[in-house]
Amino acid sequence: MHRWLSTVMFVLCNPLQHRAALRLLDALSRSQWLSRAELDSLQAFRLDRLLDHSRRTVPYYRQALERAVAPGIGTCRERLARLPILRKEDVRANSVALQSSDLRGGRLHLSRTGGSTGEPLTVANGTAGLIAATAAVLRGKEWAGVRLGDRGVAIKAHGEISIAGRLRAGLVNIHPFKSCLSREHLLRTVIPALSASPPRYLTGYPTSLLCLANLMEERELHIPVIFTTGEMLYAHQREILERKFAGRVFDYYGSNEVSALAFECEYGCRHITDEQVVLEVVDDADQPLWDVSGRILVTDFRNMAMPFIRYELGDRGVLSRAPCQCGRHLLVLKELEGRSQDAIRGPNGVALSGVFFAGRFRNLERIRAYQVVQQSETVVELRYVSARPDAQTEVNEIVAVIREHLGAAVRIEERCFDTLPLTRTGKTRHVIGLGTLDPGKFTAKAPELKLH
Repeated sequence: MHRWLSTVMFVLCNPLQHRAALRLLDALSRSQWLSRAELDSLQAFRLDRLLDHSRRTVPYYRQALERAVAPGIGTCRERLARLPILRKEDVRANSVALQSSDLRGGRLHLSRTGGSTGEPLTVANGTAGLIAATAAVLRGKEWAGVRLGDRGVAIKAHGEISIAGRLRAGLVNIHPFKSCLSREHLLRTVIPALSASPPRYLTGYPTSLLCLANLMEERELHIPVIFTTGEMLYAHQREILERKFAGRVFDYYGSNEVSALAFECEYGCRHITDEQVVLEVVDDADQPLWDVSGRILVTDFRNMAMPFIRYELGDRGVLSRAPCQCGRHLLVLKELEGRSQDAIRGPNGVALSGVFFAGRFRNLERIRAYQVVQQSETVVELRYVSARPDAQTEVNEIVAVIREHLGAAVRIEERCFDTLPLTRTGKTRHVIGLGTLDPGKFTAKAPELKLH
């Protein structure tokens, strides 16, 4: 598709918002080359504006920011460090009080998060905030060499896709499919569509794309760019996807509450969208960390309708100031370790994270997929999908490793399924810690339990 026609079709899809998003994309294309000092100054300016707006128009922040440091005193990060942390329970209890009375940023858009680590949250955003996030996504795609009009296939929509949704996606040459791990759905619907008209890029949850890849011969299709998002992407999963599709994987990071947070550049560094957000990593005492794993906090400059200031996402990661070969001075999310709840813990105090399991069991052949769920302090459930009749050998290996690390007091229950459960948003979680309220909904009945 010619570039000018692609631009016209993109604008026609949503004339007011997409025209503004293209203007902002042009600005982001320039600001990505700012020096670190210039980016810090931009963040400080936007923090002042956000804090002033929140004090004046958001009931929750009139009190929460009462003792906030005055504008212009200290750097952006120094001033943020003195502010209270906004947690999910705060949002849940104050969803109305967190909304601004000033809607000059456009009409209010309400959405609900998937609730994979707790009860769903109601989140409000203004039109201006959605436009800014759209521009950030477009820039992230450009880093991977994807332009407007390039043919794309998205395998991450959940639920039924409306006719209007398909029409809008078709205008921008994106073809959506449900995030479904059903072998029949992939074989009868998705693979024939990909084979008939191979896309320039493929996007979806890692587990959905891996299920697709496992049904295809190596290099059966050449898809130059594979975008992964929504779930943890482990090194061995990246290697499988790149080998099977003969393309390059680009992982991008965001959340339902605060989207478009970080994107991989051509050199593989996951850069923060610093012009629009501030991402912090802190320790258990809420002190800032660099190059060390900690809890991720985010301040969103885009959403004036429902400001998120120092919002704790529930994820863990490593933030770095190390320069990237690409020449951009946007900060780098060096490592992303998944949800804080994505770990099982034994009564002996030992915790096993999703990263641990992904590294330890990256070469399974008899098991197609597995999921470890902590049901109580002393009960862990191992869910798995068999790839071969002798799957029990590898099941026993996983059970032995869990018992070795968490102790003999932990009871391990085995359940074999045809497919693993999906969360409300169509994701598959690798490890589910205690207290998670949305471990997933099964599509197949499990056989009788085996207890160890």
